[in-house]
Amino acid sequence: MPTPMLSEHIIKAPLDNILEAVTTSILNTQEQLNQQSIAIAGRLAGASPEDQVRFGTSKYSLLELGFVPEFYQLGETEVKLKMAMHLERNGAELGVYGSLLNERNLCGFGFDAEGASQITAKLIPTSVPNVFEKRVGQMMLELTQKAFNHIRDYVIAQNAAAMNLYELEQTGINDLLEANLPDYRAALIALHPDELPNIPSLQQVVLRVNAFVVIRDYVLANDTRPMTIKELYATGVQGAVDRNLSHYRSRLSALSSLNHVDGLQVVVTQSNAFGQILALMQLSQFSSLTQEMFAQAGIIRVNPDRWSLYIAALEALSAEILEAYTQADLQQLIDTANQ
Repeated sequence: MPTPMLSEHIIKAPLDNILEAVTTSILNTQEQLNQQSIAIAGRLAGASPEDQVRFGTSKYSLLELGFVPEFYQLGETEVKLKMAMHLERNGAELGVYGSLLNERNLCGFGFDAEGASQITAKLIPTSVPNVFEKRVGQMMLELTQKAFNHIRDYVIAQNAAAMNLYELEQTGINDLLEANLPDYRAALIALHPDELPNIPSLQQVVLRVNAFVVIRDYVLANDTRPMTIKELYATGVQGAVDRNLSHYRSRLSALSSLNHVDGLQVVVTQSNAFGQILALMQLSQFSSLTQEMFAQAGIIRVNPDRWSLYIAALEALSAEILEAYTQADLQQLIDTANQ
């Protein structure tokens, strides 16, 4: 039998096995890249509290903050295999065997080093599929809605005292403060379920509580001078007007505590009534004053039989005194006239 040509055996060599092994390795690499990106996507979703980050006063998943996982593909992979080929007889079969170039090949057989195997691969980041973004958005909506429904169940069961801060954070609302958790609970306990229809309404509760706590701290510090009209608006009280800000501050500074926003609403309502009384006094329209106005201003112990004495005492006040007149001053005048 004639000896086969080397080129013929190269053609008949198991090149498919070589190519299959190389291709499988490339595909496995791509799969590992995919799995790593999927794992990162899971962490970015923040399903576990450890995978969430605190940003401002609340905790968020990185997906909520706009981060998306990067997916890579081996877009171009070029493989060059240059091997040392040799013939070996296995029984009656003559086979072609190859081995990568090594020191023995290079030194012992004088092969050129340029014959070394070479793999060139480019990692190309791919854009996030639209369906992924839509699904992530839908997933976040489902998670926040589920968390909100859990909070609303507390309200329905009148058991908001059992609620924790993490449960609030899961609804996706902002500006949560751990120190204010007891006040969030109290505010939710006071709500009827119909007053908490959706997540924006829960966000409003949190913002109003935060604003109320700021004003309460002013009262406890016995210094209401820093209080602004915007801070009052933020609490959700009705009827607050800028021109009466000094009256609100004065009335609050006379308090030793402020436990609920309803108490703040009373302060605003009474101070507005006092502002109307003071405006009439400054215009010398004392005859327009009524006992109902005094009651709305929170002035107590008003004796109808002494009304004329009250008016006479008020008419005797100078413009300078009226400039800094307060509800407490008016109450003192009433009590003095009653003696």
